[in-house]
Amino acid sequence: MERLENNLIWKILLRIQEIIIFATGCLCVLIFVTEVICRYVFKIDFLGFDEWVLLFAIWLYFIGGAYCMYKREHISADMMSLFLSGRKLDIAHMVASWLVLIITVIISIWAVDFVQYAMSRPANTTVWRIPKLCAQIAVCIGYFLMAFYALVYAVKDTFTAFGKKTGPSAPEGDAAAEGGDAA
Repeated sequence: MERLENNLIWKILLRIQEIIIFATGCLCVLIFVTEVICRYVFKIDFLGFDEWVLLFAIWLYFIGGAYCMYKREHISADMMSLFLSGRKLDIAHMVASWLVLIITVIISIWAVDFVQYAMSRPANTTVWRIPKLCAQIAVCIGYFLMAFYALVYAVKDTFTAFGKKTGPSAPEGDAAAEGGDAA
């Protein structure tokens, strides 16, 4: 797994996500500040600002969700470590990771159906005529990234649960990598 995480494509993917998160967060704040200035300083209405905020917020939420999946920093109520330890805890984490993968794959399939439906019935926002597909595609991309990271961690947790180093980077002949004792 370390080979995958050190891969240039992996690093580029993460960097793109970080840029999207930063840019969309900044754009949402900028639009809100512009709306406040327009409304309360210049006494004019900035019509349709909510359309832009919604577009950027959806990208922020779903790419941010995928990035949190990569970082394993989602809010959770993981109490398994209170009741389990050692190999039992590793197996419980593995099972949980595979369940997360199954759920994210199902939701990714639904996201594809959602985008296909949206493409069959094109719609635009009211004021700025922004194609709603621009926001809806973020849902699909976000869930696909979440499913990808869930797969990576499910495989990694499986190797951990069965006492092996994570993936192909384990050295040849290593007792831990082969599941045997060093003695």
